[in-house]
Amino acid sequence: MSSFLVSVILVMSLESIGATTRGKSANSDRARGNKLVHALLDEIVAQKFEDDVSPVMGPETGEVTGNRTLFDDVDDYNRWYSTPPKKRDGTALTEFDGWATYVGVYYGKPDNLARLTFRPTEVKKVFVWVAHNGIWLYWGETVVSKGWVRE
Repeated sequence: MSSFLVSVILVMSLESIGATTRGKSANSDRARGNKLVHALLDEIVAQKFEDDVSPVMGPETGEVTGNRTLFDDVDDYNRWYSTPPKKRDGTALTEFDGWATYVGVYYGKPDNLARLTFRPTEVKKVFVWVAHNGIWLYWGETVVSKGWVRE
């Protein structure tokens, strides 16, 4: 009977250790996902609201090069997808193997920032999604307006 009790306690201890390890891994992934989301959002909001010459949604002709070095306005990032995630110059972030990033830029309604529209407005909503091992887990968003001044 005592060996059975010891066995049960041992199994419960091992299960507890496994759950703790999984929890630490999830917290680490969450922190890494957040890092990717916020780094990309910070890069995007540092750009102009729209292109001076051709204010179209998405990258202008000649800006699609496989990296983001020629992206010079917020909506150039629309539909940007990268796996693994990359620095602006196209260098892969090798510590994020198995991860992916996707950006969506949409026009927002100035009188209701929770709503999106296909018509050009003076507001753009930027969403960044991050996946790990094929599962979209993390996201962040921000709003940029035409009158917003970068510092």
